[in-house]
Amino acid sequence: MKCDKKDLLLYAVTDRSWLNGETLYSQVEKALEGGATFVQLREKHLDHDAFLQEAKEIKELCAKYQVPFVLDDDVELALEVGADGVHVGQSDMEAGDVRAKLGEDKIVGVSAQTVEQALLAQERGADYLGVGAVFPTSSKDDAVEVDHEMVKAICEAVDIPVIAIGGITKDNVQELSGCGLCGIAVISAIFAKPDIKKATEELKAACEKISEAGYKPFTTGFSEWWVFKHVWQHFLAAAAGDAGVEVSDLVASFEKGEAKVADYPALYNNFFDFIDLAVQYGDDKPLETALENELAAFGSGEAAMVLGQGAWIEADSLAIDPNLQIGFNGYPVSDKADQCKIISGSDQALHVYNESEALQATLDFVNWWYTSDYGINWFTDVAGVVPPVQTEGESSFEIIKQGSELEASEGSAALGICYSTDSWHQVFGELIQSYITGSADKDATCAAIEEQWAAIDGAE
Repeated sequence: MKCDKKDLLLYAVTDRSWLNGETLYSQVEKALEGGATFVQLREKHLDHDAFLQEAKEIKELCAKYQVPFVLDDDVELALEVGADGVHVGQSDMEAGDVRAKLGEDKIVGVSAQTVEQALLAQERGADYLGVGAVFPTSSKDDAVEVDHEMVKAICEAVDIPVIAIGGITKDNVQELSGCGLCGIAVISAIFAKPDIKKATEELKAACEKISEAGYKPFTTGFSEWWVFKHVWQHFLAAAAGDAGVEVSDLVASFEKGEAKVADYPALYNNFFDFIDLAVQYGDDKPLETALENELAAFGSGEAAMVLGQGAWIEADSLAIDPNLQIGFNGYPVSDKADQCKIISGSDQALHVYNESEALQATLDFVNWWYTSDYGINWFTDVAGVVPPVQTEGESSFEIIKQGSELEASEGSAALGICYSTDSWHQVFGELIQSYITGSADKDATCAAIEEQWAAIDGAE
């Protein structure tokens, strides 16, 4: 069982110091009823058999609530009991050794107090980091206090989720807002309280307020290869502008095998930096996010921005929330404001199999679609796109209105994707997906872009 960063919102660490006649099982169940999203069983004084029995019972309890369950430090016992994973400190078994023993399907959490420790833990296979103590604490005698600037620096340095621990209460948790944390780990703030369930509920509510202000910056749709061509063309236009050439000429240079991505900072640096940022601050699983997932995240207010889409998503988004205020931002193609421009036009391409038995019927339909009043109006009124035929009609969608106003005042950039085939665009999207998975680095991806673009669109 691997953990999602949402599982780390409220991470409960057990402590039998406050049992007061109750069982630890009973206290953990109250915490789960109150909304704890993760449980770490910490025991320093039980013998092996008692710890094993307790771990089995609490593991089953967590499974009932579908909450991840890990042990503190004890890798061998975690294997014996079948726990979801282990959390280790800097003085415990090294993360790489823990991963080797547990396997790839288990959770490995690591404590860190510095950026160096955090990066090393990530490199060696940690799934998440626990950083602290972020406030003075009495729960751990050797706790090292970590200031909030360091917490933020760690969050910005790593790609894996980070939670804070140490002295956190419902009264001070808001001070952690803006650090980039996925959640908090608490001990006494839950288990030392007379009403554990209520204390957990209050803490969870506080956590939800600081969880990235309730939304993520991006939802990407990166499971769809065609999303990348819509993003790429903006950076392509900036690259052509910097080089003093037309977009069509730059594309032709790539198709001939002459141009190199690394020679154009807008492509080599800015495009890939943007993809990295979109992955870091976007969907938990970007390569599993399709258009329908983007619509759900954007329409519900979970995500602030949708990438690689156009006016065609407006109607479906408003169907989710009619009060949604819709607009758009430009891509950060360069530090030149005048290069951030609208790209508008029709990029529709229809592929018809010329030996199909239905060829004539298909051509008749397309002819009707492109010439009838209904067909022409469909593009503007239903699809919300720029029509591929000349017409006086314009969509009533807000995105189209805003785009037309910007185009009239600021001009527009070339519709670069029209100069390449969809056969190439599909391969390009798949290459960027491989880059996102880490199976190819930037230089290897750029080399593949150059090779494939020439091979697919450069052929006579």
